Parts: sequence; C-alpha cells; structure tokens
Amino acid sequence: MEEKLRSNEIEVPQSGQVEARLNLDVSDFRICQICDDDLPIQSQWLRERRVTASKLDVSLFKNWLQTCCTKHGKHCEKPTWLSPKIPENLRVIDIRTRSVIKAQPDCIYAALSYVWGGPQYIINDAQMRKLPFCLPEPPVLSQTLVDAMALCHQIGIGYLWVDALCITQEPLVNDDKSFQL
Repeated sequence: MEEKLRSNEIEVPQSGQVEARLNLDVSDFRICQICDDDLPIQSQWLRERRVTASKLDVSLFKNWLQTCCTKHGKHCEKPTWLSPKIPENLRVIDIRTRSVIKAQPDCIYAALSYVWGGPQYIINDAQMRKLPFCLPEPPVLSQTLVDAMALCHQIGIGYLWVDALCITQEPLVNDDKSFQL
C-alpha cells in the first residue's frame, strides 16, 4: 500500500530567499528557519515548530511576512538575483475573483510548486489567449490549489502563481514556460 506524505516544510534561510513546500492535506508539517546559532533570544519565535491542520496559526504567517518587510526591507523586496521587471506574459491567479489574469508590473504574489500526483486541471493555449478566465470549482480544481488560495487570502496576499494554472501545459508551447520560470 502506498504511504502518503506526512510532512512539508517552509524554509526561511538567512539570505531572505523563501522556499516553501506546503500541502494542507497532510496531517502536519514542519516550519523552520535556517539561521546562524548566534541569533538573539527574541528571534527564537522564528525557529522550527510543528503545525497541524487543526492548529494552523495564520497570524504567525502574517507575523513572519510583516517581520520580513520591516526588518529586511528593500533587501527582500528587490533581491539582486531577481530581475526588477516581471515577465511581460506573467499570469497569476487573482484570489478575490478566482480567475487567471495577466500580472500587473507591481503585482505581489505567492508561488506554489508541488507534485501533482493524479490527474490535474491544467490550462491550454486556447484558454491563455482568453484572459481573464475563471477557474473551476472543486473537485475539478484540486484541493491543494483551493487550500493555497484560501491561505493566500487569509495572510493578505492577493495573487498566487501556480505552474499548472499559470503556464500553458501543452508540450509545444515552451516559450511560455521559460519566461515564467
């Protein structure tokens, strides 16, 4: 019998580059910050903790985002490795309208990358030419995506980028993929 994944991680390294792996369908996941051991005691709240679906503390996520914005400021907003311009054809999910739209130049968004598992609702080239378009409801849209949109809404992030929904998945449309990744 296939064993299901039991945990996921959100890593916040000292560099400020956030790497997240989140699946709210699992029984619990671990959140940790990768940091030097000489952190002051007041920063200990950033360290590793277990989170269960029933004890998901959205205010903690909001606190982490606020701390990043206030303590890291411009360093995190415009890292040197990131192009100052977003790709011209970048598409994101508008959490409020549940639709895929073309991202505005100043768009702030979360990104979700995950292992698809079974069959998924994916976007084809014809749909991408008709922006904006609304997403289907569950069960057509996977619960992982629904949960990710709900979490973005709860922590105040209005847009979400998901490869399955924001990049054309047709094999011959490779230009789209390279610009978005």
